[in-house]
Amino acid sequence: MSLLDDYQPQAEFAKEHNVAERTVNRYRNLPNGLPWMYFGGKVYIHIPGAKEWLQRRVRINRTRGRD
Repeated sequence: MSLLDDYQPQAEFAKEHNVAERTVNRYRNLPNGLPWMYFGGKVYIHIPGAKEWLQRRVRINRTRGRD
């Protein structure tokens, strides 16, 4: 078991999820943004925290459609 088991380097995270690193940076810098840590000169994204963060951002359109 490694200290970084629940973390993924930001570059890998961005590539795996098909988003630009710049987008990941923007998400990290939002108030209550994407959870991350700086370790050994690299940014790591906390995967379980990222899943929770994304779930909190899910929106459901509650407006009624036109009949």
